[in-house]
Amino acid sequence: MTRDANSQLWDRSMGIRFSSKFKAVVSYPRLDVARFLHGFSNGAEVESAGFEPQTDEEHGARRNDDSQTSREDTLKGDQSSPTPAEVPPKAGIEDAVGGGISQRNVAISPRVTPPVTSISYQIDPELFQRARGEPQGSPDSFWSHTMYRCIGDDGTRTNVKVHYCTSKHTMEYVCKKYFVGEKVLGFDLEWDPWATKQVDARHNVSLIQMASPGHIGLFHCAVFFKDDFVAPTFKEIMEDAEVSKAGVNIRGDCTRLRKYLGVDTRGIFELSNMYKMVKYIREDRPHLINKVPVTLATQVHEVLGLPLRKDTVRMSNWTRYLNNQQILYSASDAYAGIQLYHVLDEERQKLDPCPPRPQHAELNLPIPMPTVDKHKVEPTAESAQERKPDKSRPVQVTTTKLVNKKTTTSFKFGDNRVIAADTKMLQYRSSKGSSVTAGPSALRAYYIWHANEDLKPDDIAKLLRQPPLQTNTVVSYILEAVTGEKMPYCRVRMRDELLASLSPTARVHPRYQTLVKACQDATLASQA
Repeated sequence: MTRDANSQLWDRSMGIRFSSKFKAVVSYPRLDVARFLHGFSNGAEVESAGFEPQTDEEHGARRNDDSQTSREDTLKGDQSSPTPAEVPPKAGIEDAVGGGISQRNVAISPRVTPPVTSISYQIDPELFQRARGEPQGSPDSFWSHTMYRCIGDDGTRTNVKVHYCTSKHTMEYVCKKYFVGEKVLGFDLEWDPWATKQVDARHNVSLIQMASPGHIGLFHCAVFFKDDFVAPTFKEIMEDAEVSKAGVNIRGDCTRLRKYLGVDTRGIFELSNMYKMVKYIREDRPHLINKVPVTLATQVHEVLGLPLRKDTVRMSNWTRYLNNQQILYSASDAYAGIQLYHVLDEERQKLDPCPPRPQHAELNLPIPMPTVDKHKVEPTAESAQERKPDKSRPVQVTTTKLVNKKTTTSFKFGDNRVIAADTKMLQYRSSKGSSVTAGPSALRAYYIWHANEDLKPDDIAKLLRQPPLQTNTVVSYILEAVTGEKMPYCRVRMRDELLASLSPTARVHPRYQTLVKACQDATLASQA
């Protein structure tokens, strides 16, 4: 007797079913990228298509076979999700309600056109609009890394590749081949939701996710054969302060890396800081900018235009070999970091005046603010040329008051020193084009400081705004211009006025070591 599949009690993807009428709900958009199995034999990389998930018995045999070669999987395919189970929320800031986005996210007004950045991998506009047209909460309505493409000069389309690494050997290979040289990386961790602080690294740092514009590395430490989880190149990348690791609530993840793997991460970039900077300066509500994290789902929905899937897969067992849903979930979380960074940074650069990019979280510096309100009219290059400063003329000051619910702020226009700095800033940015890394506010503060030896940072803070800017904000502006654009400076002033005001933690940051050494050499030379 042939039994109808719908009436069977056992289903491979769901386990035991107690209703023949139940239909599994696909909990994630379908993968549409090529799936490959990479192995290493005598130093050569090989690829084979059509890799099938292994059974638990095969997993156990593979883990116990010391002669088994390392494997890296770039995956394709789809499976129905397991039946959702009621589980406690994972520690963190992300919300999950009913297997979809949180209720807090529903009121968000996401963008209606796909974001465009300067990086080569862009979201496919057709897939973006198709997802927006899907019913809310349906599998194809969510944001995913599988929507991104790189279109070559000859019209070829390249998808984002996912590299699933189950050994330290393949972790080293992928890091060295795909992530060395990247200046910004998306970063995230997954761990056993039931793990305590006393258990080992396999449970507390089960999966490490890293993403560049074209590649996503899933380093599955929990299934590494030996208790040796840190590939040398990975450690080098994570401890390089010049490489920004972007994520949400990322300091907690980096604390886990340091505690369980001994990796002291530098270049920690909290996306929530730049998200709030862009959002609230644009809305003329800068008083709302703070360092309280904003969920990844909220940022993806509002900034990238589509909701991010957050369901019970996040509470699944991350210590066993990953299934397709776990791979898609974890890869998308890491890739969201790299895309959010570039979209938010380009939105930041459109602000007028443009605030500096937030500093790395380990420096414990405040979120920088623009030097003046956005209602201030910046002089154009032509008008600035017509109003060249004349030191023989008295300084003319006009004060305009802008009143809001909380503060009354006065801004000064027309100070010759500010006009001169604006002129130089505009000329410099015009000559350098898109290669300028320091923002207008940083260059303006630098030119005022460099051209006026009688002005200290606190004087410049009063000159630029009333009530004054924070002095450490002005210091960070000037240092950003000096380090980012290699601007000239007086070593004595640098030592006494800028470096002396930094906290001990900030002073030892690698970014400032060249300045510190130059000032020390100048001091020794003067003493001799």
